[in-house]
Amino acid sequence: VRGGPAKRLVAFDLEATGLQAETDRIVEFCFLELDENFNQLNRFHSLLCPGVPMSPEVIAVHGLTDEDLAEQPKF
Repeated sequence: VRGGPAKRLVAFDLEATGLQAETDRIVEFCFLELDENFNQLNRFHSLLCPGVPMSPEVIAVHGLTDEDLAEQPKF
């Protein structure tokens, strides 16, 4: 809308220990605040310790290992 307030968007991405919402856990998340031209205004990123071991298949997808996350806070 011309002359109206600037539009802002929030995009997010998650990485997890797998695809099962009931059993798998989030290990990384990122939120980006974007202006109406998709320029980044703000960014929040965090790693999390899932408390369970990750499979080699999951590590191959996002590259995060149990050792990378061992000292991170739990969700």
